[in-house]
Amino acid sequence: MPIPMNATVPPVRSAFNPWPWALLAFFALLLTTIASFIVFALGQDLELVRPDYYEQELRHDRQMERVRRTTGLAGAITLDEAGHRIVVEIPSAHVLGKAAGVVHLYRPSDSRLDQELTLSTGPDGRHTVDTRALRAGLWKVRVEWTVGGDEFYRDATVVIPTPVPAS
Repeated sequence: MPIPMNATVPPVRSAFNPWPWALLAFFALLLTTIASFIVFALGQDLELVRPDYYEQELRHDRQMERVRRTTGLAGAITLDEAGHRIVVEIPSAHVLGKAAGVVHLYRPSDSRLDQELTLSTGPDGRHTVDTRALRAGLWKVRVEWTVGGDEFYRDATVVIPTPVPAS
């Protein structure tokens, strides 16, 4: 049956479409996030130089000078065959020059075990450290000494073995 021309057609109710609101919310959230990040980034300290940069640079230069002086000198830091002693050896000429210094025993895994010993060498230029009192594992040995106003530095890594119980 045909619809007469003067008949009124009821309006079509459109269903709610969430996409426009979802897109609007997404862009609002995106802009808020970008603005928050910009505020956060602007508040960060971008200073690349430490406040004590000059002092730090002098310490680094001094350390490099110590290492340079020590390069090529006789001597070494070794662990004896049984693992009971760390032997630090400095050049015999430095022993005659009355070398004074320290031996740092540094334990990377536990700083409470770190030790600092006075360097006391015999006439052969050797200083021995008994390792039986030290915990087994990785240790860094750093030796600093001074002779006639010149500073020297040597370091090494040693692994102290776990004591084997007597059977």
